[in-house]
Parts: sequence; structure tokens; C-alpha cells
Amino acid sequence: MRNFINKNRQQKINARTTTALTCLLSAIVIFANTTNPQAATSTATFETTTTILSTCDTISISTMSFGVYDPANTISAISNITLNCSPGTGVQIQLADSYEDTEPYFKLIRSGTAGSSTADYLTVYFKKSNGTYLYSNGNSPNIITATGTGSNLAAGTITGYIDSGQTGRTPGNFRKTVNVNLIY
Repeated sequence: MRNFINKNRQQKINARTTTALTCLLSAIVIFANTTNPQAATSTATFETTTTILSTCDTISISTMSFGVYDPANTISAISNITLNCSPGTGVQIQLADSYEDTEPYFKLIRSGTAGSSTADYLTVYFKKSNGTYLYSNGNSPNIITATGTGSNLAAGTITGYIDSGQTGRTPGNFRKTVNVNLIY
């Protein structure tokens, strides 16, 4: 009987050990499946955008100085145009002032006067570097065109002319401030 009791006790111990091992293995399997589930992957896309605006930071036009006028000779002077616009920016440079005489003439007014008397003004006209008149109507070919490079660019020249034969003018200094539009 002793063998039977020992055998029965051994079977109970084996049953407990088997049950404990089964529980432990089940817990490991359950834990492994809940903490490390099978990964799934989905994909999507998104766009990124930005805009770079055309800019022109600086424009400078040198002074057009004719020197001394002699009615026996037509005189000319040049102004150089320099600009700094963003790369690829198309630029149009045009005269902004209206004519003060018949087209294409503007008036250089004697200092201290209104320029209403012929004695108090000289007529002047302007041309682009290719010899085409610069009118103030802004239509091509009456504009200077350039394309920005992102650094200082010699965009062109304006040449002014004071024709000969303007006699009877009162001595003095004659001037005009010319307004220019930069369109980009």
C-alpha cells in the first residue's frame, strides 16, 4: 500500500507540476501575443509648398549731367541704371512723368522759375541704349527691360539729348527730376 500511496502522491505532484507548467507556458504565450502584436504598415503622402516672391531691393540711376549748353550744338549725357532683383524676375523700367512739351520732350526748368516762359526752360528727350526713344506711355519699345540676377545688375542706360538751336534762354542752372517706374 505504501507503494500505492507513494505512486498516488507522485501522480498528484506530477499533475501539479504539469498544471503549473501549462499555466506558465500559457501566460508566456498570452503575454507574448499582447505585448508584441503583429505589426501592420499603412502609407500616406503629404505635399510641402512655399512661395518666393519677386523682389527688387534697390534701383539706382546715376545723375545725368549735361555740362554747359551751347545753342550751336546738340549735347548729350548718360545715366546708368543699376538694380538688384531676385533671380529670374522680369523687370520693366519706364519713365513715369508726363510730357511737358510736345512728345517726346520734357522741360529742364531754370532754377527759381516755374518754367512757363521759353526763356526759362530747355527741352530734353531721352533714348534707350539702342537709340529708341523713351516715351512716358510705357508701351514697348518705350521701356527698358532686364531680368534680375539676385545681385547688382547693370540694367541699361538712358541717354538724354538737348537739341541745338534753343536760343534766347536766360542764363542759370536748368534741371528736372525724372521719375522712373520699376515694374516687376
